[in-house]
Amino acid sequence: MEVANVNSQKKNMGRRKIEIRKIEKKSFLEVTFSKCQTGLFKKVGKLCVLCGAEAVVIVFSLGGRAFVFDHPIVKAVIDHFLKCDTDTSSCVVGHATRRSFL
Repeated sequence: MEVANVNSQKKNMGRRKIEIRKIEKKSFLEVTFSKCQTGLFKKVGKLCVLCGAEAVVIVFSLGGRAFVFDHPIVKAVIDHFLKCDTDTSSCVVGHATRRSFL
């Protein structure tokens, strides 16, 4: 019975850090957009289920098509967000002002 060499080189390159920059080739861009958009919606869905959060995510493709994730429903989350105008102690917005979203 042969024992495999533990120190042998891996045949694949594994996970590597990639440079974040705009993708120039249209077909690669469309595939990447689709995968990232799906991944983003899964992450937000997981946050909503695990933590009981309410969320709305709107993503526009380069073609101008809107993709929306909402939990529980868009109107309820937006109404909750707009209510923050009168009760600022319950509303925290990071890296932007509340008005920039409207």
